[in-house]
Amino acid sequence: MAEENEADQLARVQEYIRGEVNQYLQQTAANMPVAQPPMTPQQAAYNQVGQYINHFTQPGIQQAQHIAADAKDYSDFYARHPQAREYQDEIEKTFQVLAQNNRPTVREDVYRYVRGRELEADPQAFLTKERERQDKALERANYAGDMGAGSVGKEKADQLFTNFDQLSLEDMEKRLDGITF
Repeated sequence: MAEENEADQLARVQEYIRGEVNQYLQQTAANMPVAQPPMTPQQAAYNQVGQYINHFTQPGIQQAQHIAADAKDYSDFYARHPQAREYQDEIEKTFQVLAQNNRPTVREDVYRYVRGRELEADPQAFLTKERERQDKALERANYAGDMGAGSVGKEKADQLFTNFDQLSLEDMEKRLDGITF
């Protein structure tokens, strides 16, 4: 009787182990990737030619993508920050150095760096310059704000347009720099 008991227990243990192993195999099989059919010689040749061509075309494609991203960043940045035109030469020079050294960045970060460096060099002069720029922008906004009869004298008071019609084209551009219409 003890032998029958042991035989029953052994059978139950074996059945339990078989069940666990089968369950594990089913889970593993479900997670395994489906085997890809072998490539035909034609598919292998296409892949090989594609890899060969990519070796020559990828650098040009990446360069074109970089140029497009650079142009978008340029136009977006200067449209959002017209006051950055004052620093444009330094921003572009720093941006190009970073790009040549494979250190991609955006002009906004370079602009912050340039302004931060100027602020650290002489905080008082920087704040004075910023106040003057803000006052000038506010004054221009006030002149542009009223188009009624009372504003006739404003354009005469604005030193920007004094003798404007007698200036050379280059001088006109300098006076209008930073003004948006």
